[in-house]
Amino acid sequence: MSTSSASAAPADRSREGRGIVLVSWWSNLVLAIAVLGPVAGLDAFDGVSIGASMVSFLVALVVWTWALGLAAARTTRGDDVQIASLFLVQGAVEATPRRSLYLSLACCIAITAIAAATDPFVVLAPMLPLGFVGLWGARHGVYPARRDTAPVRRPEPVPDESAAEPDEEG
Repeated sequence: MSTSSASAAPADRSREGRGIVLVSWWSNLVLAIAVLGPVAGLDAFDGVSIGASMVSFLVALVVWTWALGLAAARTTRGDDVQIASLFLVQGAVEATPRRSLYLSLACCIAITAIAAATDPFVVLAPMLPLGFVGLWGARHGVYPARRDTAPVRRPEPVPDESAAEPDEEG
């Protein structure tokens, strides 16, 4: 690794997962705009609200599957990733992404509380920002090493004795 990439690593660490945080907030904005019509009493926009709620839930299923798959992969590589630590983003994590992701979730819950009377499907929408919390944790969370498994030790290669000895004829 070059010195320029090593010196850039701490600065990049603070921005890790920024895209996940932004998408979480954008999903809230799209949901809020979609449910605005029915909340305002415009029945013509009921289909838009229901559609946005269902799309949000379907995208959440993909995000949750992705997050759990990444967490399982990290577990097989020796990280102690547990569901609680994955979705609570525990451990040595900067407060900014954790706070922003949970504020996004709280915002989505507020939108859901306001719109639930006009669109019963909107109660599924908070699954998406919660899924983004898990996805961020699976990709950028810091976890201790698993204690229940021994580190994988690969056998050292046995030197080929015929190749190591110089040729006596030549």
